[in-house]
Amino acid sequence: MPAILHKIKSVLQSARFKKYAKRFAYFILGCIGILLLACGALSVYFNQNKTEIMAKINTKINENINGDFHIGDFQYKFLTGLPNFTLALKDVELKDKQWKTHKHTLLKANEIEVRLNVWSLLQKEISIHKILINDAQIYLYKAENGYSNSDIFKPKKKKTPENKAKPETTIDQVDLNNVHFVLDNRIGHKLFDFDVASLKSKVKYENDDWQTDVFLDTQIASLAFNTVHGSFAKQKQLKGTFAVSYSAEREKIDVKTKDLK
Repeated sequence: MPAILHKIKSVLQSARFKKYAKRFAYFILGCIGILLLACGALSVYFNQNKTEIMAKINTKINENINGDFHIGDFQYKFLTGLPNFTLALKDVELKDKQWKTHKHTLLKANEIEVRLNVWSLLQKEISIHKILINDAQIYLYKAENGYSNSDIFKPKKKKTPENKAKPETTIDQVDLNNVHFVLDNRIGHKLFDFDVASLKSKVKYENDDWQTDVFLDTQIASLAFNTVHGSFAKQKQLKGTFAVSYSAEREKIDVKTKDLK
């Protein structure tokens, strides 16, 4: 063992090793420098085009909703989500047109991170790669008359020869952190109430079909399939992975569990 340690020490102290170590250190410093320059350039780009970027994001969102979307403020997150361009939307609210009647806000979030494709952004296009919802409340409500606040989302248009070539807005990844989720269905007498510590999903698309493995870690406050008969589970932790897939031809979502606890 002493002989091996002496040999290693000799190699580390050799001029050849020091030469290559110095080159490697310069290489690492160069990469860090390029990274900082790129992030600095993106920061300058954001400050110069803040209004236009925000307008394009609003346009993308309003293309798909019938309701009110509000952002308190937004900022560029330095060194976050590379190589994507990360924006942090602050104090976000999403309400449907009948909010004044039922008073259930569909989405209220302290922060939503939106990670945009840099290349598309430089070409004046908005391509959303990933969305992270942090410290939020989501309330899905369906009234006795059949109206739901999720009707805020416009139905997907069928493809025609005119719009077939136009790229659709797709989101590759969705993460939820510290989100209180409620599904309140007054017709079906269903009440799901979850405190979601973490939800992670990366979606794979194949034409109009998609599939994803959803990791979920949540605390169940209520899991009532029929509130008349009480809750199926209360104050229980649910943790595991769901394999979720959608078939456009069958218009059906399939869910399978993997090692669910």
